[in-house]
Amino acid sequence: MNIQFSFLPNGGKSNRAAIGLTLLLCIILICGLLIGKAWANAPYTTLLQHPMTLLESPLYTGIFFRIGWFFWSVSITICFFVSKVLSSRAGRARMSRFLFVSGMLTLIFFLDDVFLIHEQVAAFLGIFRIFILPGYGAFLMLYLTAYHSLIRRTDYSLLGISMFFFAVSLTIDLMQLGFFDPVLFGMVAKMIGIVSWMVYFFRLAKNALLTPTIPIANKRDGVSNEIPHYHYN
Repeated sequence: MNIQFSFLPNGGKSNRAAIGLTLLLCIILICGLLIGKAWANAPYTTLLQHPMTLLESPLYTGIFFRIGWFFWSVSITICFFVSKVLSSRAGRARMSRFLFVSGMLTLIFFLDDVFLIHEQVAAFLGIFRIFILPGYGAFLMLYLTAYHSLIRRTDYSLLGISMFFFAVSLTIDLMQLGFFDPVLFGMVAKMIGIVSWMVYFFRLAKNALLTPTIPIANKRDGVSNEIPHYHYN
């Protein structure tokens, strides 16, 4: 009996393309490691090991800060995944674009949080924070302006709460008020904002997948489109 095994279930080009893309990303990461070592003139252990291992710091060092990364990651995954799913459904193009742009915005916030772009990276490159933060604000305003009609169809209270606490955290960070602990109150405000942001997009994405659509003329696209009315439990 002749038994054949295949690691390509469909034996198709799509599987080979996925494997090729995966290998390409790995090669890019390895090249980035080599370039980073040459540029920073640092040992590989500095680039590869966890900061807590290098600094021999306690397990709880920065744990509240790192938990925020988890919620950012969940938000990014939800936005991009559901955007991809909706892109193949009739009448969901605008919601798909909204979630994709939301994922990009969340990714920017996440990268800034991880690499401290508006603090450490900006200082290293000689760029003042006053130029970076307004850039984030401008992107956010363009985002809200472009999708305000769609956002109004959702339960946007959590989104508003999130932005409010982001603004509180940023204000505390910039003003460095001395009558309370800026680190404590700033981080707590930011965490409330991050969690609210994640819950908003989780509920929005869930209902975007489950809620039927109602045909409505989409003036923005100039064609008849189906824009869902989202109902929350």
